[in-house]
Amino acid sequence: MSGCVARYLRYLVIPVFINSGAGAHTSPAAVGGDSLTLNVSVKPGWNVLSLPVDAGRALKDSLFPTSVSSAFLFGDDYRAADTLENGYGFWLKFASGATISVPGIAVFDDTIAVRAGWNLIGGISTDVAINKIQSVPPGIVASNYFSFSPDSGYRHSDTLRPGLGYWVKAGRAGSLVLRSLDVPCPGVSVVNYGGVTYHSVQVAGQCWLRENLNVGEQTQPGLQQTDNDTIEKYCFIDETVNCTKFGGLYQWNEAMQYVTAPGGRGICPPGWHIPTLGELRGLDTTVAGNGNQLKALRQGVGDGEGTNTTGFSALLRGYRHLDGSFSIFGYQTYFWTSTEQTPAIASSLYLFYNYSDLYFYNIDKGYGFSVRCLKD
Repeated sequence: MSGCVARYLRYLVIPVFINSGAGAHTSPAAVGGDSLTLNVSVKPGWNVLSLPVDAGRALKDSLFPTSVSSAFLFGDDYRAADTLENGYGFWLKFASGATISVPGIAVFDDTIAVRAGWNLIGGISTDVAINKIQSVPPGIVASNYFSFSPDSGYRHSDTLRPGLGYWVKAGRAGSLVLRSLDVPCPGVSVVNYGGVTYHSVQVAGQCWLRENLNVGEQTQPGLQQTDNDTIEKYCFIDETVNCTKFGGLYQWNEAMQYVTAPGGRGICPPGWHIPTLGELRGLDTTVAGNGNQLKALRQGVGDGEGTNTTGFSALLRGYRHLDGSFSIFGYQTYFWTSTEQTPAIASSLYLFYNYSDLYFYNIDKGYGFSVRCLKD
């Protein structure tokens, strides 16, 4: 890298980081195994980027052919690089804005070595909340995380986004551990069913759909769902947008498609089924009774606030009562199991907004509850 360019980047582009330390990277600890392509948006001028996927021999000219500069990494000083690696942030200049598609293998778990001082790091293939990043040893992070945009400059970031680079200061040498909360199942990261795209998530060896099922035609909340040729669903407070955002609500018989055998497919996609009581109790065992690990972030309050450490992403979206009314949104949710107790009663999983516990209830099949599907 020429002395002229180095001085330009050091003093004009990022003067706040003069005399800073450098970051180094270890190989990704785990990858998802699925090939995917992620988009990186760039703006005119200098951008701070990173690799959003494991791109193998990641040549800058191949991955970012429209860039008008070398890629500059930061160590004791800036250096130009033709080959990029996961975990490093780098500067690239573009003449115009663009959305660039970067193909590769998903990275869901990475460990990045950092040195004392400022480090320019990258993320992984999914968002990582800053408060979920672990450091080894603990407590070495000595600054906020900073992203950079050529039109707005530096900003504090609460989340590391795929494809962007970030500055962070370490008080001493160590490493940062990035893990995704939403690791999809190998070979089946998405499922297209009934005109809706669902995402899979691995939880302790089980493969779940991350979203509540939303299949069928909307029916009035005061009517019973019936055994006919049409899958019927209720939408919370009878508004279609709530089915789109949070999934449909189903009476047990409709969800099971009038079959009572535990583990039946019901209204799930081919190759998936409504979980049995035992399979949902497996989730309880995985989280040691802490239902907050199943709730999406910011679902619930106080002792019941979701941490989503499993990636299950449960939403407190309410349910339909026997009389056709609806419970208060944001307070609770029920999921049906495929386990019948009596001709009128089936088992369900219940999560509440200000308690961390999981509850299992045997309850009237006429309620309208959410459905999550489990891979066969």
